[in-house]
Amino acid sequence: MNKRLLPLRWHKPPTHRHELALTIAEESFYTRTGTARGIQLAQAAQTSARTVRLTNVEAQGIHAEGFLRYGELLWAESKDFHVPRELFARARDLFQEGGDASGVAQETFFLGLTEEQEGKLERAEPLYAEALRRAEAASDRATQAYASRHLGGVAESRGDLDRALALQRRCLALREEIGLTRGVPFALIAVGDLERKKGALADARASYTRALAVADEVSSAPARVWARFGLGAVDEAEGRLSPALENYQVAQRTAEQLGSRSWVDEASAAAERLRGRTRTAGAAPESASGR
Repeated sequence: MNKRLLPLRWHKPPTHRHELALTIAEESFYTRTGTARGIQLAQAAQTSARTVRLTNVEAQGIHAEGFLRYGELLWAESKDFHVPRELFARARDLFQEGGDASGVAQETFFLGLTEEQEGKLERAEPLYAEALRRAEAASDRATQAYASRHLGGVAESRGDLDRALALQRRCLALREEIGLTRGVPFALIAVGDLERKKGALADARASYTRALAVADEVSSAPARVWARFGLGAVDEAEGRLSPALENYQVAQRTAEQLGSRSWVDEASAAAERLRGRTRTAGAAPESASGR
């Protein structure tokens, strides 16, 4: 099991800077807290590890810094990810030098992420496929889950919804098996999105509802945004306009609290569209919370 990507409760109490930095990196990505402190610890871990020549510990510190900087850029909606890409490449070299096959798989996946965020799917896909092969060979289920999720996204972009859904369900199953709790709601949302696109609205509603429950359990505001948005989309597809509007509005308010401009815009546009449809249809008020 690759514990570098597991949430806080799966780590032993950290006794080294690199362990604490990795924990903060994971928490920061899902909660948007502690980034500056995490980077400081990650850099201190790298310095200490170089001093005593602990290659794998240095690699973990570099990975933690890369993950934190990647998250910063993602929230800033940047299209330039060269800084974390350089860090992930350096970490991969060090993991390779130290004989850590799981670490090499992990960094290969994260290199793919930086390419995807720059819109270069043709470069991201082979990295994800390589990461999946390496992770399977190393019995690294965490990286298998991440790579399956993003390969599913590539399949969806090509219109292959059946393959995409199979990959997203594999990601969900792996995250549940290894206790990657913070990642479970996002996997459920990905599954729900594809179920909705395939017309399986009842299945999609169940996936989004469970995603919202887990998001509340782990205090993941980003997951709440997209679980609510998904529920709104299902309500809208079923003609339940007032509950749909309520869900879109909750998604918008949560996105505003997170400071994500694009998420706010998407939820706001959906809410405005529903307001127009509600006025046209003269829909009777119906509470989303009373379903």
